[in-house]
Amino acid sequence: MTKQELIEFLDRLVELVSEENKTKAVLVKEKFINNFEKSYEYV
Repeated sequence: MTKQELIEFLDRLVELVSEENKTKAVLVKEKFINNFEKSYEYV
C-alpha cells in the first residue's frame, strides 16, 4: 500500500464517523500517518 492509498483509505474511514467525532478522528488519522512515516521511513 502506498502512502497515498493509505491516506485515501483513512479519509474514507473519517467520512463514516459521526459529526461530533470527526475532529477526534482526523487527529487520530494524522497521528497514525505520522507514526507510519516514522516506522517505515516514508517521505
